[in-house]
Amino acid sequence: MNTAAEILLDEHKTLFDAIEATKKVQKVKDVELYRKLIINFISFFKDFTEIYHHPKEETILYKRILKHAKNIDNKILNEISGNHDELDELIILVEQYFIENENNKLKKAVDKYINLLFKHIWKENIILIKNLSYLLDEKELKSVAKSFIKLDEKYGKKKKLQNDITKLIKKISSK
Repeated sequence: MNTAAEILLDEHKTLFDAIEATKKVQKVKDVELYRKLIINFISFFKDFTEIYHHPKEETILYKRILKHAKNIDNKILNEISGNHDELDELIILVEQYFIENENNKLKKAVDKYINLLFKHIWKENIILIKNLSYLLDEKELKSVAKSFIKLDEKYGKKKKLQNDITKLIKKISSK
């Protein structure tokens, strides 16, 4: 996996899988069990999106596209990147409701978060990733991929986060 598109699609798959598992957790009626499970997903979404995924898009990909692409409307890119701010605010709210034991508000905020994240990723897949080869030339795409890999290496825990969430997803799916 060495192209910019492959790296992002792999991360999107991990996020889609986590969203689907979170939907199952959202149905848990036992409050203690719900809280025990949901905190893992809150931590995963916060760490994975804020440390690894969104910085790739915001500080590397979107900037390159704005600088070099002539085939995309800036409004579209601004809308997609604006979702990151909304997602960041929502995950903070989710954490706050968790800490304050506001379980009804927590469930509603988690629903809102995973629904927005799902729509956001879907838009990125359809609008950006599918069209990367039209938006950036091969040299730019290679540079973007190298920058993505460097970012992952800088923090070094991306694979561990992905493996941990995959194990949790399998555990929840088997129930």
